[in-house]
This record gives sequence, C-alpha cells and structure tokens, in this order.
Amino acid sequence: MSFAGAPMGEQLIAVKQQILARKGYYLFKVDGIAGPGTDDAVERCKAAHGLMARPFVGPLTDSLISVANEAQIIPWDDVPSPIAESDPAGAPPMLIEARKHLGVREWAGRERYNPKIKKWADELKAAGALDWYPDDDIPWCGMFHGILALRCHPDLPLPPNILSARNWAGRDVPGGVYKSAADEPGWGVKGPNPAEGDDVLLGSTGIMWTGSIKGDWRGHIGTIFAQNATHIGMAGGNQDNSVSESWYPRRRFLGTRLVPGITYVSAPIMKTGATGQSTF
Repeated sequence: MSFAGAPMGEQLIAVKQQILARKGYYLFKVDGIAGPGTDDAVERCKAAHGLMARPFVGPLTDSLISVANEAQIIPWDDVPSPIAESDPAGAPPMLIEARKHLGVREWAGRERYNPKIKKWADELKAAGALDWYPDDDIPWCGMFHGILALRCHPDLPLPPNILSARNWAGRDVPGGVYKSAADEPGWGVKGPNPAEGDDVLLGSTGIMWTGSIKGDWRGHIGTIFAQNATHIGMAGGNQDNSVSESWYPRRRFLGTRLVPGITYVSAPIMKTGATGQSTF
C-alpha cells in the first residue's frame, strides 16, 4: 500500500488498518505493516465505492479512510487481533495456517506453475492424499484445503479426490455428489448449515455448490472466518485465483464440517464489504 506514490509510515498504516477494520474490510491484526491483507482491504474498500481496485491510496481513497471521519483511534499496538495471538492453542489451527499463505496466486498459463502451489501438490502426493495434479491451471481450492487439513489434523483421514470440494462432505451433500464419494462419510463430522441460517463456527470448513445444487460435482471449499445475516467469509485457495479471504452468499452453501474433539466458537459477525471478490 502506498500513498500518492510514496510508502506510508508504520503509524499511518496502522491508523488506516483500524479504519478499514471498522468498515469491515481489514480482517487481521493491526500491525502497521502494509502486507497483502492491507492491500486487499484497500482494494475491497475502493471497489465498494466505485473506484479502481488497486492498493494505492490517492486523495479520493484517503477521504474514505480519513481519521477526521472516525471516532478515537486506539494506539495500534493495543489493538487485539481477530484471533488472539496470546492464546494460539485456542485459535482455529486451519484458519491460522490459511492466513500464512494469503496472497499466494496462481500463474497464468499452463506453461507457468507457481512453485509454492507445486510444493503443496508434492506434499500431498508424498502423503498419499493426491494422485494427480499437473499445474495450477486446474482448480485448487480442494488441494489447498487438503494442505491445511494434512498439516493441522494429520490423523484425520482425507476424503477421496480432495480436488472436488463436494467430496469433503461425502454422503452428507444434498442432491447428489461426485460419484467416488457418494458412499463416503465425508471429512470430519457434519456442522451447522449456513444456508439454513445457522450460526456458523470460526475455523470450520465451509462447502459450497457451484454450477447446480443437484447432480453436479462442482463446488468450492474454504475455512470460515466470519459471518453475517446474508454472507459467510471464507479463507481459501483459488479465490480470485489466489489464497484470499472472500465473502459468499449463505444460500450457496451445502454445509460445514468440523474436526472431532475441537472446541469451536461462533464466527464473528462482520460487514460483508465488497462481494466482488467472489467468483461464483
């Protein structure tokens, strides 16, 4: 993030992060660091106000996130993270792991393959969880979720064909599933259903339908970080061709999955912000 072509200082970045967080665009710890999360927040804020979505704070953008329009700004090192870093044992491990990779993006064209995504595929192949993955031109939300599950819950068996999002729910998916998982129990256990208005849980796995809700194998999968009355926020792979945090309509969800033995809390209620991040 830059201001009028010049880098912002730590204190100014922290102030802008607080303002963006209050408006529902910035979802991370206020740290004064202009990383991918801050850039994404600026882009979503600008898109929501009809401006070109890029991580550049010019006069128009600055007027949207001006201190003059805000209540008291807290010293940035006193602002808590959405997930308490002082209690990592109580934080959802898959969400923490997902956020480590925010900003990783696929490379355009089959002749180019982001080496970070290739390493994930190789790690899953070595664990016997993936047989085939030629390049990152193949949808990879299921593969990224497989990496999170493998690293955070290695004792919980992964579903067959992790590339298919619906396979993670197995027979619990309504209206027909990808045939290789039709008789499988799914990954973990069944959780609340966002489409039915249920309160969803922080760090749980969200599974969506794309294409058609019935008789269709296509879907999307991610890790839930927030909710509101109409949308669910998920951290996931292959969201706008990258690892990002995006919002999706509740009505598109097939359900959620939980890891047995994990104590979950309700996902925080946040403003949707710009929904243009969703590609579905």
